[in-house]
Amino acid sequence: MRLDLVTDINRDYAAAMNYGAIDRYLARILWWHAGFIALMAVANSYFRMALYAPSPFSWRLLGGWEAAVATLLGIAAAAVPALVRGRIENHYVWRIVVSVAFTTYSYLLVFLSGGSIEMHFHFFMVLALLTVYNDWRLGWIVLVLTALHHGILNYVAPTWVYYYGRNDLSVIAHAIPVAATAIFTSLLCTNNRHSVLMLEASRRELELGMADRRAAELRAETASRAKSEFLSRMSHELRTPLNSILGFAQVLEMDSLGPEQCESVGYIVKGGRHLLRLIDEVLDIARIEAGRLAIPPEPVPVRDIVREALDLVTPIAAEGHISLLDDSACGAPGEHVLADGQRLKQVLLNLLSNAIKYNRKGGTVTLSCARTAAGRLRIKVSDTGRGLPPDALERLFTPFERLGADQAGIEGTGLGLALSKRLVEAMGGTLGVESTLGRGSAFWVELTLAESPVDRLPREGQGPVSPASPAAPSQGGIVLYVEDNLSNVQLIKRLLAHRPGVRLLPVMQGRLALDLASQHNPDLILLDLQLPDIPGDEVLRRLRETPETRHIPVIVISADATPGQTERLRTAGAWQYLTKPLDVKKFLSLLDEALKGRDADPVGVSSKI
Repeated sequence: MRLDLVTDINRDYAAAMNYGAIDRYLARILWWHAGFIALMAVANSYFRMALYAPSPFSWRLLGGWEAAVATLLGIAAAAVPALVRGRIENHYVWRIVVSVAFTTYSYLLVFLSGGSIEMHFHFFMVLALLTVYNDWRLGWIVLVLTALHHGILNYVAPTWVYYYGRNDLSVIAHAIPVAATAIFTSLLCTNNRHSVLMLEASRRELELGMADRRAAELRAETASRAKSEFLSRMSHELRTPLNSILGFAQVLEMDSLGPEQCESVGYIVKGGRHLLRLIDEVLDIARIEAGRLAIPPEPVPVRDIVREALDLVTPIAAEGHISLLDDSACGAPGEHVLADGQRLKQVLLNLLSNAIKYNRKGGTVTLSCARTAAGRLRIKVSDTGRGLPPDALERLFTPFERLGADQAGIEGTGLGLALSKRLVEAMGGTLGVESTLGRGSAFWVELTLAESPVDRLPREGQGPVSPASPAAPSQGGIVLYVEDNLSNVQLIKRLLAHRPGVRLLPVMQGRLALDLASQHNPDLILLDLQLPDIPGDEVLRRLRETPETRHIPVIVISADATPGQTERLRTAGAWQYLTKPLDVKKFLSLLDEALKGRDADPVGVSSKI
């Protein structure tokens, strides 16, 4: 215990102790004491209660001046602390004032009761009450004042202290329990003070931890936004030149070319699509790691997806004299799994193409399905290739890790398996591998089984939906193309040459496009997002707000292939969203559908927006 009798030892944690509320509470108690002292003074002087109802509160008959002095002292003991509360910079001085005031009330109660032993208990109440400040010195102040009071009055006016008059042993007898109480309350205050200090330190540490956490979350959000912006920018910058490369290459494929020219154009398309796949895979991995790739699972038919994947890889297998065996009908005749159909097909295509590429000539690739004990379906792709050593399996799903396949002249990026693993995990499944060196490998995907939507229809009272009728050929019309890249404009012009009835209005600025849309009322608007004057999404918003252009369908053509961007613009009013490089057949199909919708209905395709 540090014997500091001057400074405010509780200054460092006064806020934690909420001294303001404690001060107000004790000030009210002091005023209650003042009222009780005035009541006792009147009762023992004017009403002379000691003669009619003797009790520890009314054993002394008081004269008028005694009652007046006691009442004035009682009022002063409450008024002085009330006047100086909040005006003293050192709170320890205020605590001393309060201690003296409560001790004064102890003196007055003992005096007014004629020294009754019951009133002496008030000293112990004062010691207990002052522990709310957790200041061990206050108990010793009360002890010293009480000792002086009892010791002096025992010789000067003993009836003011003791009911039976002077008693030297009573001084000692009273001093011992008061001293013991002072010691006990001192220890209690010290322990409580240490506890409060520890709690305050923990609170500050927690606040610092929360501040660090908020700062870390802010940094993470900033980094996530920067990464998203980088992905969007990278997608745009990489896809824009590919749009010209693949677009014009596809246009050349549609023209009459010689054999050598066809072969050259085929190499251009093949190389461009390979680069496009690489870009898509890199961006997909980055989106999954950033948590930006949303894959909503739904029941999908396994057999249909397996058949589509096998049909797509059959020509590749035929080139390498690889036999494809489909055993999925045995394990999954009509099974459905929770997955995204397009992503699951992407994974199976990657596993099947790898099984074909890394197989021996004349080998076999087997696709099979089987239920597991955990209520999941395992889709396995097995090959009869060279197999992998155990140390290579650890690096198999690392991006850009090809395990020496590039030296063997086998095409690939080293991203397929890494992306497939992340896609399967994003769909709530697992992807694993089993391999034996010299005998082959088996890659498997496990997904949660789901109930077929067709089986659920009878219970829900729904019927099957009839398929839509095919679109009719385009009848011609006006197409407004808002694009500042001349090569992209030229590409669309070459594509529309196959639709001689369509008139193209190219414009490079968004504001001018809004004016032309109001003047010419085009049948379709093709809109790029990167414009020199105003953003493309702002153009879309104004088109939808203007009554003259609200009905015109808008196809956004952008190099930004992020799903969030697509969903946002579709919600804002875009009819379709196409990514660069353009899929020529899909573009022409949408063009025909838009113009056919115009001819069939005055509102046209805009009703779908």
